[in-house]
Amino acid sequence: MGMNRIVNTLATLLFAVSCQVSSSENIYKPTPSPVQTPIVATQVHKSIPTILSTPSPSPVQTPIPTPTPIPTAKPSPTPSPSPQQLAIPNYQTVLSEAVGQFVVDSDGVVRRVTSGVLYTFDDCEIRPGQGTVANYISVLKNHGIKNAIFFMYYRRCYAVRPDLVAMIKNAGYTIGNHGWDHREMVRLIREQGTDELEHEINGGAHDSIYLRPPGGEINPYVVERIRANGFVPMLWSASDNDTYNQGRNSCNTLLSYLISTVKHGSIVLMHMQIAQGPNALDAYLSGKTSC
Repeated sequence: MGMNRIVNTLATLLFAVSCQVSSSENIYKPTPSPVQTPIVATQVHKSIPTILSTPSPSPVQTPIPTPTPIPTAKPSPTPSPSPQQLAIPNYQTVLSEAVGQFVVDSDGVVRRVTSGVLYTFDDCEIRPGQGTVANYISVLKNHGIKNAIFFMYYRRCYAVRPDLVAMIKNAGYTIGNHGWDHREMVRLIREQGTDELEHEINGGAHDSIYLRPPGGEINPYVVERIRANGFVPMLWSASDNDTYNQGRNSCNTLLSYLISTVKHGSIVLMHMQIAQGPNALDAYLSGKTSC
């Protein structure tokens, strides 16, 4: 009995100690941390707002309208050569308020003026003392005509009649070039060649810029050479026809031609050697129908 009691007592003590240890472990054992699920890259992307995962779009810029280009003003085209006003440096020596600028036709030749009437006289007096140039100048002055051109050939007039040259210039009128010896220029090329044409052009009155081809005979080459040598080729658009009938037309016949042909803007052809010319011109400028 005694041994049984001792054994039972020991067993009881061991059980109690075991219970206390078990109780102590339950008191002091820490609560295990919850297992965290590993963060996966795909989960991170899902948790980030879409606005961060998508690149921000560039701000929409309102297009700046391209300004409409202002058209550059184009200069007025140069007038075509049919007709046009010819720029002549010293045309004021010929033209004034009564006569406008020259008009160049399509072939490069002057035959008209833009306003008024320009009177021109060709060749030379027949002999010294004839007096027709002095009479023409007197008529022009009496009627207030300030501008006129006297086209003189060189060898038989300009070079040997300095009295006429001085008379014309002193009256305020202009000397024109009528060639070296009044040789028709187209025929001259055909018969003697281009060198003689150059001599006929440049051998004339050297102090003039206006050249009237003798006989009014021209072609494109003659006109080109006249202009290339610095002269203005000038013909006419009205005439008294004073050299027809060998210059023996009456004053009334000359006057009738002036009345029928002279218009506003005309360049009028007359001749220095025709004795009735000054009378016919005086009658025309006076408004008469007969001399």
